[in-house]
Amino acid sequence: MKVSKRVDIFSLGCLFYYVLTRKHPFGDRLIRESNIVTNQCQLIGINSEATDMVKQMLHPDPKLRPTAAQIL
Repeated sequence: MKVSKRVDIFSLGCLFYYVLTRKHPFGDRLIRESNIVTNQCQLIGINSEATDMVKQMLHPDPKLRPTAAQIL
């Protein structure tokens, strides 16, 4: 798989969620990797606009993630 800026968008989505909630969107570190592979994230504790943006940034298909310009 080719590494691209879209991987950075995924990481930024995780960071945004953590800054807002102090939690990782894919759960505890023991199950996190499995949850990422199966796209099992819980986006609770943030408003609907933030949820929508983070959900798009964490999309399992990198081609469907927003660009940095779109996030701004």
